[in-house]
Amino acid sequence: MRKFKIALTVMAFFVMAIPVAAKDGESKYATLNGAKIHYQSYGGNGKDAFVLVHGWSCDLNHWK
Repeated sequence: MRKFKIALTVMAFFVMAIPVAAKDGESKYATLNGAKIHYQSYGGNGKDAFVLVHGWSCDLNHWK
């Protein structure tokens, strides 16, 4: 039980710290089969990416 409480505390810290650390991303658009898709890019231009995809009835604000 103690390990669970510690893990929960650590997760809560990161959940609260992420919005403070994240700056507004750069708005970009991609086109796929004629559909214009909006996305925001955060961070550098490295070769690796971490992609978050929201659910059906959500939008970009879901991740804020």
